[in-house]
Amino acid sequence: MSNCLKTFGIIVLLAACQPESEPTKTPQPASASAQTTATEDSVSESERLNEWFAVKFEERLQMSPSWLTRLGRKDRYDEYDEQTEAEADRQLAWHGETVAELRSQFAYDALDAETQTSYDLWIYQYERALEGREFRRSNYI
Repeated sequence: MSNCLKTFGIIVLLAACQPESEPTKTPQPASASAQTTATEDSVSESERLNEWFAVKFEERLQMSPSWLTRLGRKDRYDEYDEQTEAEADRQLAWHGETVAELRSQFAYDALDAETQTSYDLWIYQYERALEGREFRRSNYI
């Protein structure tokens, strides 16, 4: 599960740390103005999703005091992660709820390519964790 957490953290950090750039206003032909409007819509949807990722990343961080500590934060410095199957199930259910929220609130086609990758990876991580749940007790000797 720690590899999943690392991957999850990397994805969210990459999505949240994309530099914001101001679109340059240059004279464009009439046909290009339709493309500009589509690009501005995709940027705003991508920015909205990246903000959502930042919120969900913080929620996920608050579920893991040890991860907070590894990041140098002292929010829950006197606590340690609950290492039970019930907690793993609770976190998996939370991740499933976020996937449902992601699919219902964001238009995939309106996202830029980088944010589409983050979207896909968020869902992929959930599906992988869900499939791996049945092998939770199958450790190597």
